[in-house]
Amino acid sequence: MSKRKNRKSIYYLLSKATPLRLLSGDTITEFGIMKALSENYDVFYNGELFNPKIEGFGLTRKKYHAIDRRYDVSIVRNNSKVFNVLKGKKIYFAAPYHEESFRQANLIYTFTNSWTNKLKNGYRFSKNLYPKGFKTDKAITLTQVVDDIFYNKRIHAKVAKNRRLIGGNFIIGHFGKVAKSCYPHSFLAILPRLRREFPNLKVIFCGNSERIRYLGKDNDIPIYNFEYKDMPYIISACDLILYNYKDTQGQIAGSMKILEAMACGVPVLCPRYDARVEELGKDYELFYPYENLCDEDGSLIRYRFSPESEEIMYNLIKRGVEEPDWLKDVGRKLLVRSKHYSVDNSAKRFKKIIDGI
Repeated sequence: MSKRKNRKSIYYLLSKATPLRLLSGDTITEFGIMKALSENYDVFYNGELFNPKIEGFGLTRKKYHAIDRRYDVSIVRNNSKVFNVLKGKKIYFAAPYHEESFRQANLIYTFTNSWTNKLKNGYRFSKNLYPKGFKTDKAITLTQVVDDIFYNKRIHAKVAKNRRLIGGNFIIGHFGKVAKSCYPHSFLAILPRLRREFPNLKVIFCGNSERIRYLGKDNDIPIYNFEYKDMPYIISACDLILYNYKDTQGQIAGSMKILEAMACGVPVLCPRYDARVEELGKDYELFYPYENLCDEDGSLIRYRFSPESEEIMYNLIKRGVEEPDWLKDVGRKLLVRSKHYSVDNSAKRFKKIIDGI
């Protein structure tokens, strides 16, 4: 009998995403976790064998299939209907809360130790995320995983081409959606001042939403839209990346844009949230102070950070422009830290969890 035939089987499903495609942060996150799991297990997404080495990952089903076999372990995110009929050992995602799924789950997974520890020890979560006083000893961490394509890309012909396309001698990038929770009000407030002092500073936004296009047009910022396979080369073309979230999810939620920038060796400007400290380090140089801009239910009541924080943001960017060697050194340290989230290292951590159920 071959080694593969002896491997445990894992059923995997993200909400109603059938088939899985690399079109959003959620699907990219789950793809990375499955890729790491595939190092040691046979992973079946919606019942189809997941193969990260072929185009489309071997996934073709557009509808749910009947659960026609028993898997060694099932891992489901945000689909309680499917999760609750699966048999055997089961792992459910930590949000949104579903009483019956949480009861049935052997384990409840998050993306960060910050989130896991808060679930174990108790925490005042926002937006009625959990029942009041909720705790669980089932919480475990399946970190987000950085794909190998993001490593060692800073010196590459495609990166040089992108820098020529964008122009300027210092490039700041914003990647992903633009919503109330991550609208870059404070950065846009200091941008005119930065442009006056550094005329060759360029800002780019990457995304395909109407909101991001209007944001770019209103602020004279070019908008680009790249396929996922090209993202390492556009991230690596930047000198600095923005993390603009300003609600309390930054205390617990993972961030692929942070991890991918780290793997590219590109520094990130962001608030000192608990989950960001976990990823970037306690002594990370480009933090500005965390400020709670939300009311008790987690809704934003203030859209800009304080003038003091905006001044820190401005001075950090200014130092990055004026001291490129300092900024490059920050990036090199991030690249080293990012290896914790690589496919190989994540696979080793995940194996201990799966085999220990």
